[in-house]
Amino acid sequence: MNSFEHSKSAAINQANAVQRVSQPTKTIANNRPQATTQRKLQEAAARFKPRTSQMKVSIGRGGVAKPSAMGPMSSKVIQRAITIGMNPIPRTVHTPTNIVTFLQQQGLYSEFVKLNDEREVIYLFDNDQHLVDYLKLQTGQIAPGSVSAPIKQKVNADQLKQGHEFASDIRFTTIYQPGGSQIPDTAPGAHNIPNQMMPPPGQHHQWGQMPYPSVSGQEYVLYQHQFHSSANTVPLTFGDPNAPSMVMNQGGLNLGMHIQPTSNSNYLNPITRSQTNYAGLPSVSDRVRGHPFELKQNQISTDDADMDFDQDSRTYTDESDSTKTNGGISSWRYNQIEKVATANGMPFTQVNNNSVKSSMGIARPDTIDFRIQQSSGGYKDLQMDNTATTDYRETDSVRGTMAKQAYQTEMGRQQALLHPYQAPPVRRPGEDFTDTNRHSYPGYMSPPPTPFLSDDTLATSPEPIILGGFPAVGSRVNMPNGSKGVVVEVIDRDKNRKKSRCMVKAILSVQWPGSFGI
Repeated sequence: MNSFEHSKSAAINQANAVQRVSQPTKTIANNRPQATTQRKLQEAAARFKPRTSQMKVSIGRGGVAKPSAMGPMSSKVIQRAITIGMNPIPRTVHTPTNIVTFLQQQGLYSEFVKLNDEREVIYLFDNDQHLVDYLKLQTGQIAPGSVSAPIKQKVNADQLKQGHEFASDIRFTTIYQPGGSQIPDTAPGAHNIPNQMMPPPGQHHQWGQMPYPSVSGQEYVLYQHQFHSSANTVPLTFGDPNAPSMVMNQGGLNLGMHIQPTSNSNYLNPITRSQTNYAGLPSVSDRVRGHPFELKQNQISTDDADMDFDQDSRTYTDESDSTKTNGGISSWRYNQIEKVATANGMPFTQVNNNSVKSSMGIARPDTIDFRIQQSSGGYKDLQMDNTATTDYRETDSVRGTMAKQAYQTEMGRQQALLHPYQAPPVRRPGEDFTDTNRHSYPGYMSPPPTPFLSDDTLATSPEPIILGGFPAVGSRVNMPNGSKGVVVEVIDRDKNRKKSRCMVKAILSVQWPGSFGI
């Protein structure tokens, strides 16, 4: 039976089953407390006697996040906001000027901020007038007993942590969405590359590592900034699909690559120097058209059997010539990096720094970082000059009996100690995320206040939805009711029908009542 023909109840059962067998994999949908608070709030609201209308107003409250049993929380103050019914309004910092003015004129603003800056209680008000009257009661403007107390709901540390995580996810997915190019399905082993060996994602791009029901239990997602215009970064994969090499190309430039040797001849098209055509690239005096790997490791594309390293210009780097006066990258890289990797079967990552398009039409970096995986499990880092200005040859007086290229490697190691290589960050669901420039982006909106984002308070629980295409965790999608949601888990994908079954969590809408203060 095709899973996409199940009834809704069957889909829910299957989704629950997937969650049960995937307990070790952390997702922003997993390990939630039972959703009882929302029911309690709704039941309490039904018992509450409205004074003027059935509109409900609730206040979430902010303050310093406290550590929970599940892990440390952020220590910064996070302002809360009011909600109407079950819909949070913007946070205090985004309170419209006219409402701030109204509360100040009534002598209520300080009390409002005091109430709103608490964090662990949700206050449910009948309507905006009830809120105003309660604030007047707290400031002594009206007599005690003349205003009903609001419904109060305690928010515990685990709920706050859950809400904080979802707020971070909303903030991240407001700014970043999965890019137009991802690691191809023909190279599943690329998702097993260690975080510390990942090649750079490109300008205005960000790596994420998200749970996915596969052998590895996770997948890398390449996210792209929604408020900056930049070319898509394209991951190019070669060699063994289960342990591929991957070159990251943006705007025609090789940003860097993770090179994995293979001994399987099915994935190789070995050639000699006389057989290479250098992908049709022109030669330039004192520079070298640098292949990504030695020619006997000329790996075939996982996407196109007629394409390989040698033929794909997107994989090349414009390198300094090791035979010239100061020495350079070219033959040193072949002897000290490529041949060693082939001999021991260990991968390396190369990062081309500050690249520009050279007269060859390929990336010409000023420095190149190398991270070489060691059999011990650690890494060896080198930073090499690619401008042909560092003297890598005339070093007899200082290198002693060490061979020239071995000493050049040592020079690269010393340089890496002075300028340590930092692997690109890899974000996971629920991790803190704050872009300091976020409020400058047109259309950016802060997430609803943290206390309301727990499944147990006002937020809805994730639900299984069949979506077109292949969204990743973090994708913004439309819910069946027209509201916006975030994919928090991918259950399965139907490659033939180009559909995906996902767990999607709705994003609460935010608004102030139009009549407030009138």
